Order: sequence, then C-alpha cells, then structure tokens
Amino acid sequence: MKFTEGKVKVVANDVKNLTQALEGYIQKAFFEGKDICASGGLVLKTTNKLAQKLSELKEILPQVKVISDEVKAKAEEIIKKAEETLQKGLEIKKRVKEFEAATNVYKKNPSEENKKRVETALNNLKYPEGAKLTLEDYVKNCNPYKKYLQKRVEQKA
Repeated sequence: MKFTEGKVKVVANDVKNLTQALEGYIQKAFFEGKDICASGGLVLKTTNKLAQKLSELKEILPQVKVISDEVKAKAEEIIKKAEETLQKGLEIKKRVKEFEAATNVYKKNPSEENKKRVETALNNLKYPEGAKLTLEDYVKNCNPYKKYLQKRVEQKA
C-alpha cells in the first residue's frame, strides 16, 4: 500500500491529539485530583489508543517516498513526545494490571506467597510520586478495582 505525505500528517495529528489527551487525563486524575474514576479510566483507554496510533505512524513514516523535511521532522518530534507520554500511561496500566492479577491469584489460592504478591502490588500503587492522588486512591475508590479489593482481598484477610 502506498502512503502519502497527507496520510502522515493525519496520523501524526491523531497521535499529537491522543498524546495531549493522555497527558491531560493523567494531570487531571492524579495531580489535580478531579474525578479520579473517570479520568483514571480514560488514562487506561487512551494509553491503548495512543499505542496503536503511534505504531501506525512509525510504520507508515518510512514507507512514504515523497515527503517534505518539515513534515518528516514534525512527525518525528510528535513520535518522540508521544513515546514519553506513552511510557507514563503504560507504567500506570502495568501497575493496575499487576494489582488485578495479584488479587485474582490470591482469591483463588490465599497462600502466604500470594498475600505478599498482593502487598507488593498495593505498594506499587503509590504512583505517580508527588501527585495529589495515586493509583492506590484510584483502586480504592473506583470500580471494578474497588470490588476486587473487597471481594478478593479483604474477605480473605
């Protein structure tokens, strides 16, 4: 399939918008402490969308034969910024998913080893550092994680 400079511009713009959205959701949820459940959920969703669009942009950029230096430079700048923001989103997602997995394993097999895994996962939720609210607040206040905490951990303890 042939890609054009116009396609690069469109996808780069999508990546730029998703990057700004993800940064905004992280800021709003954890640093401003506004509506952590909605914003936290949007962080997780937008991380997936950004990863998808970013890989699309990285895939098509080298395939475009005729592209101005300006458009190429701008696309590369957008990629760099998006990768930095995506790392934050992926770190948040990883910590939430580890909590989810740890509590699920503990529910099925409440051993001492699995209890330690849950405790480690809970300690890892003290993120992002220096923020008004953390992932721990997100997990304790928002579904479905609030239910996981109640049903999987607190009943066994």
